[in-house]
Amino acid sequence: MMDDEIRWAPTGLQYRKHAEHAVRQHIITALRKLEESERQVLSLSYEYDLTMCEVSEVLGIPQAHAEHMQAQAMQRLHAYLGNS
Repeated sequence: MMDDEIRWAPTGLQYRKHAEHAVRQHIITALRKLEESERQVLSLSYEYDLTMCEVSEVLGIPQAHAEHMQAQAMQRLHAYLGNS
């Protein structure tokens, strides 16, 4: 029984890595469909963990506009990822 588990482990691991890569590529493709300004807001917010107040300061835009851009970008991402 143990030999069977060991023999199947690499295949399962390879499948998981392939699936993770496919998901990553799918998300990257969806992100590329966004406007540059939307990508900037998401990057500053999620990649750099800035608050919306900080994002608005970095981009030199009102906080309400930054929040609107983030919400719009997330809606578009959900639509892109949900329709694929």
